[in-house]
Amino acid sequence: MSRKEASTLVKRFLSKSKLVLGAREKVIAQQTEQLGVLTSEAHQVTSGLERDVANVVTQAGEWPNASREFVMRLSDAERELAELRDNLAKLQARVDGKEGDLPSNSRDALTRSLDRDGSQDLLRKLTTDGRSYVIIMFGLDDIEELNEKYGRSVGDNIINALASTLRDHFQEQELVRWSGNRFITILKDIAIMQARVIAEEALLAMSQRRLRLRDTGEWVGVVTASAGIVVGQHELTTDVLERARANLLSASAAGGNQIKG
Repeated sequence: MSRKEASTLVKRFLSKSKLVLGAREKVIAQQTEQLGVLTSEAHQVTSGLERDVANVVTQAGEWPNASREFVMRLSDAERELAELRDNLAKLQARVDGKEGDLPSNSRDALTRSLDRDGSQDLLRKLTTDGRSYVIIMFGLDDIEELNEKYGRSVGDNIINALASTLRDHFQEQELVRWSGNRFITILKDIAIMQARVIAEEALLAMSQRRLRLRDTGEWVGVVTASAGIVVGQHELTTDVLERARANLLSASAAGGNQIKG
């Protein structure tokens, strides 16, 4: 086959396939954007409906099990829609060819902390620079009971309160929402005793917050958190994080409102 014949075949077939792929990508991008808008609108509807139902039940002075279950289901739907909305945003970024920007901008929808994906750059750097560091993992002690008693929307507000408290005490560090009600912060060039003091101050501040229900002003009681602290260097961050998690669980099992490690 001559060079001219090969060039003709390329123009005839490959150029058309590129046009087809480009058209498909455009359609996928448009559909993803439309689905994202619908998801966002649905999230707003469930959020508003949950508040309305809670108000009606509260004003009636009753809280039957059926009503509690209905509100909890709405809370679950609201949270799942928020997660779906974030996933659609990530899909849109991939379709638009901006996937490489995701790790540094990937944030949790509820607290605006870095999510686990967004923390990967920070964790990778820990294994390459060779310096020691301190990781502290925080978690609420009784979030399951609070969710069961007041509903997940109140639980989400309490998680936000913990995130806000941690930011106040670790202003120079990125806060990462690792999972559920657990957060991690990474400190460099600091002694573990100094890091422990800051963590203890944060736990004390959380226990002293007077968190109230938005609609009734009712105080939800003392809300405490615990923490696991570890030092890492020249080892897999997954191992360090597992030790931090184990210390956190130990602190919470020992009565909570304390730090282990």
